[in-house]
Amino acid sequence: MDLADLVNVLNLTNGVAEFKDTGNSVSLLKMIDSEDQIRDVLDQFDIATQINAFDKVRETLKKLCIMIQKEASDQRYTGIREMIGTVLGERFIGEDNIDPKQLDEISDMDLKFLLTRWFFNQNRMGLGLATGLEALRDMVTPAFMTARGYDANEERIYRENAESYFITIAHRVSAMEAERTELEEVVCELGMKLRHYKDIRNAFAHSLKRSDTGNLDTIKADLNDFRNNLYRLKALFDKDNDAFNALFQPMSSTSVHTASGGDCRLVLDKDGSCPYESLKTSNSKAYDVFYLDSSVRSRIFGETVRKPYPATERAYFLYKYLKDNLPDWYENISIILYDFQDTDKEAVFRIFLECFENRDNRIKLYHYVEGKLLPCKKMRILVSMEDYQNQFMDSEVKYASIMETSLVRCP
Repeated sequence: MDLADLVNVLNLTNGVAEFKDTGNSVSLLKMIDSEDQIRDVLDQFDIATQINAFDKVRETLKKLCIMIQKEASDQRYTGIREMIGTVLGERFIGEDNIDPKQLDEISDMDLKFLLTRWFFNQNRMGLGLATGLEALRDMVTPAFMTARGYDANEERIYRENAESYFITIAHRVSAMEAERTELEEVVCELGMKLRHYKDIRNAFAHSLKRSDTGNLDTIKADLNDFRNNLYRLKALFDKDNDAFNALFQPMSSTSVHTASGGDCRLVLDKDGSCPYESLKTSNSKAYDVFYLDSSVRSRIFGETVRKPYPATERAYFLYKYLKDNLPDWYENISIILYDFQDTDKEAVFRIFLECFENRDNRIKLYHYVEGKLLPCKKMRILVSMEDYQNQFMDSEVKYASIMETSLVRCP
């Protein structure tokens, strides 16, 4: 009895099942005649997805969608085309009948979400996480830029800032006392753990030895949470894009105050080592104490791996940040430079901070050294903000995300 055809059917079934469950088309490729053009295209699609070459995925996916609608010269391979189409429909596009024109119209963001689903459906967790993070960036960056009126052609340079602000939104939502909407809830769930997800991606993508990424069961649970919340966010985004974009509207810290009057102290420290609580009272007088969020502190005072940002540039953007976020509803405001050891750098910051004293007599500048709070002697050096604005115009992107981060109030 000749069982060749039966063996062929079994091999074909196994090849299609492998392609469906793992995305690997090696076995399936062996079933296709070498003269059939779909063989080369499927091979290219397989390579593109394995290395996550996004542009090639789009290109080869479109070719596949066109070819599966055509009959093979050898009728034995027509069934393979139908099977490939069914797998792509179920696991990728989401429809059994794939229109190649749809792939010309679909945005990079939407295609990356589909590719994320393709990877997660096949338990390729690392590729799913990496692609999902990029899809999320594609979602948040236009919302971030539109809210600030930035040029749409510069989207690439604002991706990191948009992602940082998404995390800021999550922290803001987590502190809300009012009941959250479903959109706010999922933004909070994703944003609060986004840096952790990126650490997982980096640790394993670059073969880093990390002891803080958790055990494999914990990592798998984290990735499942990421996948589920990402899908939820995409569904809510598609349902009400305006509500999502509204989250990215800049919020000034002055919007949270409840009453005018009283005194406050604003502490500018480099590493968060200041005992903020100790500054809340002095000579039986009470103060509200504010300080910089760690992300702001890191960008203004932190060391950089590459060439450090110039001190004058940092001082200028600290001035811009405080100009928008200073809690100016208080009767008296003290700006305190805490434990600045480098007097030259302190002088650079004082030059800009004196501008607040010069424009508003409620604001006084102090430095805190060796446990003593002393008034800063005025340097009386005039600065032209317009000149500095022109000088540092190209650097604004580096500081864009911190401009949206509110001051932290000491409880």
